[in-house]
Amino acid sequence: MGAGAASNRWWTAAAAAAVLLALALRLWGLAWGAPFVYHPDEHFILHRALDIVRERDLNPHWFQYPTLPIYLEALLVLALQPIVYAPLTTNSIINGIGPWDALPEQWPFVLAGRVAVALSGVAGVALLFAGGRRWHSGGAGAAAALLLAVMPLHLESSHYLTTDVPAVALIAATIWVSLRADSASAPAAEPVLRWLVAGLCAGFAAATKYTAGFVLLVPVLLASDLRRPRASARRLFYIAAGALGAFLLACPYSLIDLAGFLRGLEEQQQNYLTDSTPGRAWYWYAVQLWSYELQPGAAAAALVGAGFAVHRARRADVALLLPPLIYYAVVALFPSRPERNLIPLLPFACLFAGRALAEVCYRLFSPRLASAAIAVVALSVALPPARQALRANAERARPDTRSLAHQWVSTNVPEGSCLAREEYTPQLPATRYQVHYLWSLAQRPYSWYLEQKCDYLVASSNIYGRVHGPPYFGGPTAAEFYRVLFSLPRVAEFNPGPSASGPTIRIFKLPRGQ
Repeated sequence: MGAGAASNRWWTAAAAAAVLLALALRLWGLAWGAPFVYHPDEHFILHRALDIVRERDLNPHWFQYPTLPIYLEALLVLALQPIVYAPLTTNSIINGIGPWDALPEQWPFVLAGRVAVALSGVAGVALLFAGGRRWHSGGAGAAAALLLAVMPLHLESSHYLTTDVPAVALIAATIWVSLRADSASAPAAEPVLRWLVAGLCAGFAAATKYTAGFVLLVPVLLASDLRRPRASARRLFYIAAGALGAFLLACPYSLIDLAGFLRGLEEQQQNYLTDSTPGRAWYWYAVQLWSYELQPGAAAAALVGAGFAVHRARRADVALLLPPLIYYAVVALFPSRPERNLIPLLPFACLFAGRALAEVCYRLFSPRLASAAIAVVALSVALPPARQALRANAERARPDTRSLAHQWVSTNVPEGSCLAREEYTPQLPATRYQVHYLWSLAQRPYSWYLEQKCDYLVASSNIYGRVHGPPYFGGPTAAEFYRVLFSLPRVAEFNPGPSASGPTIRIFKLPRGQ
């Protein structure tokens, strides 16, 4: 067995270990919150999937998300229906729950969706190894896979029924297939099919998360060769056909219900334009990447890897460097800046970091020592984000403050009492209590709760914290409401700490006769 084959086996084994690590980390704590849905975005996919199965109508009539994740969740609901006895209703009035809640009986559908998301996260790690090996070397691919496996934001989002992690898997697939199509060693009859598949992967990425469509630039840049205009045009045709076909296959009502689709895009754009966090968005994203997500070691390695790409400036280097820079510039234009906007950048950052580690070690050490050096340095660079990710996983595995508050209410609040709750608070049964649901309690004046004869108000730090911190909402009116609310008798409070995770939950008793 030659040295090259031995090296390939070594890096394949290292990547397999990274994949197993990714699997273990993503399955740990996957059932957090059970049987309640506490993440504010999971109901978007769950409710539309339940509607599709219940009504037998593939049109979700809601297009703020692409429909591929919704359709996949609907398939899971269909598969589980024979063994899960749960109503498919999503009407909050009929169900007696808040519009962002799900019935406890529907929890198995949520868990199945989370499992699918977690597995897509693991697949993304494996695909990134394949892409890194194709682009640079097995060492670069294995290092990139290890880094993605422990990235805190990617790991955290792998525990949610949301679009971000599946989109990353499809981004990684697009990168890998595009690099294979561009490979000079590809058989003469295969490249056209590979360009088509690259377009398909990019189209499915956009059908999972609209903004992930930027990855289409990777095969487009790789396929473009000014020296061979006819060949480039043929490649670009297959890429475009694949991307458009995949998107329309996964989001058919973007064309059939064009007006609704455009309305959904406009609503999503308004979401990005509404919330405002002070400061410069590009700087905020950079700080998040450097200080929290990649941590300084991996962030510095990614910058060095990008520097190598700029220095060599091969077409593959440009194809992997330019798209994330364009994406970064575009998302930095919007005043709203959720952390999840960084997730599509992670596979690129990990690839550049992996390349830097491999290239430096190959330059400094002999071939035999280089592999060991890459492994040691990669583990060292991955350790800080891994620690952050492990802390977050351990925290997620603790009882949620909302579950603790739910237990307290069930034990201490008399049946038939009237409660008002805002988002990020415990889901209370309408069969036992009279419950008013609002996104923020400050949306109603204090007098309204007295008129409704409310006995208790339940508040969450994830909402009232936004009055005094970013993203700000409500202005002086909301601030005054919470000032009055916090002057009421506080009968219970549940805080995150060593034994609980989640937001601070405060329960206030309204005095009678006011």
